[in-house]
Amino acid sequence: MDGDHKHLHVVMFPWFAVGHLTAYMHFSNKLAERGHRVSFLTPSKPHPLMSTLNAHPHLITLIHVPIPQVPGLDPSIHTTADFTDFHTERNLLATAFDRTAPFIESFLHESKPDVVFHDFSHWLPQMARTNKTLAVAFFIVSAASLAITLIQKEKADLSNPDQILRLPPDFPCASVTLRKHEVRQSVTFFKEGFGDGRSLHERILNVIMSSDAVAIKTCRELEGHYLDYIEKHSNKVVLNAGPTLPVPPSALLEEGVATWLGKFRPKSVIFCAFGSQCVLPLDQFQELVLGIELTGLPFLIALKPPAEAESLEAAKVS
Repeated sequence: MDGDHKHLHVVMFPWFAVGHLTAYMHFSNKLAERGHRVSFLTPSKPHPLMSTLNAHPHLITLIHVPIPQVPGLDPSIHTTADFTDFHTERNLLATAFDRTAPFIESFLHESKPDVVFHDFSHWLPQMARTNKTLAVAFFIVSAASLAITLIQKEKADLSNPDQILRLPPDFPCASVTLRKHEVRQSVTFFKEGFGDGRSLHERILNVIMSSDAVAIKTCRELEGHYLDYIEKHSNKVVLNAGPTLPVPPSALLEEGVATWLGKFRPKSVIFCAFGSQCVLPLDQFQELVLGIELTGLPFLIALKPPAEAESLEAAKVS
């Protein structure tokens, strides 16, 4: 897409979670470096953060997506980072996300983009085709994890751990699988309601199977076998987007953070962050924190309060 090739108009419509939005902006920057124009669709609240990450504002335009009212959803919630009750509010935000469909359809009809990248909007590929726009499912997770998700395409009983653990003969690596306790947790996560009566698992599979192609934030050198596996079992063209790493920030750290980090040797501080959608059980939370403390190294942890505690302070080991 360099040189004399056509410069495209690309639309980005990620799930309303900061980790997804951030990864999509990094991808947008890489496309803009090659001269492509990007319309980045997002609620208004994340706009300031996305603006700071936007390295090409002359080519990347932030488009405000109004969040429809949903009974029970606080109007101040624009992303998963705003949640106070993850399981309830995730379903409500997903419902609001789906109800943006008329706005998205109108935008696609008026702007006539060449391609739209999305991840959780299973309804988008059909409206994209109506407007002669390619729909590409862009996933920010590893190809290995997406391959494991794809394994369940033909398996209706997600509640059977033994069935889930049984890998197909052509799966690239037998060591990349879920343990039984991980299966129980992932089944709960995937089977819960996610918007319009679908589970998250159903939604992801529908996105993959209805899109024109699949793109994954990975490298062929690292996950080539998994990319081939996904391509074979989805019958889709699978593209590797590369790591899409951002340019290291040049701005100074906040004074308090800089002062604290300045007390320690370079590369001696442990940083741990699992993302806003990860809510650990209390015992796992405590084991993690105590385990890191046992290293004897300074550490900084960014986590949601565990499921059984209202705050981080309440989760302390007594």
